Amino acid sequence: MGVDKSKIIIENKSLIEIAVENFIRAGITEIFISVRCQEQAEEMMGLFGNKITTIIDQEKSQGIWDVLKFALPPNQIVQILPVDSPWFDSNAIQLLERIFKEHSEIIGVVPWSDKGPEPLLMQVNSSKFLNLISKKIPIPLRKLVDCDDFQPIDSKIIENEIGHENALRNLNRPKDLIF
Repeated sequence: MGVDKSKIIIENKSLIEIAVENFIRAGITEIFISVRCQEQAEEMMGLFGNKITTIIDQEKSQGIWDVLKFALPPNQIVQILPVDSPWFDSNAIQLLERIFKEHSEIIGVVPWSDKGPEPLLMQVNSSKFLNLISKKIPIPLRKLVDCDDFQPIDSKIIENEIGHENALRNLNRPKDLIF
């Protein structure tokens, strides 16, 4: 989109405020925000104080692959949430937690839309996930999670649980913006 999406305002709140509130409502207390530079890190710290930790992307990185590879804390269940998916709320996060607890032997749970896996909304066991990606050259995350190591969660299950059809909508997909 060419702009800092975290600053886009919906219903009087920035997308980053919506994302952090969704984490807090879901009971997540360790929140890491990936930022592009020190200035953006300082803005986030000014907004949220000690509620969050910022991670500055390296200039020579492989995008989200390297962010995940170098920023995930070990031995944790981690929810990935892009700022441009404001409708993936605390109820959706808690649903993934419940399903993941039922399938603790796998690497993670991944929402699945009619477009296929939505890995930027996945929840993973960070140690298992890091072990998997440390052995691979970077590949599209959609391809990585399309295997038996990840439990797909059909979008209809998510929609029924949270009571609306917007959970997997993304501001980067123009057709997702038509309600």
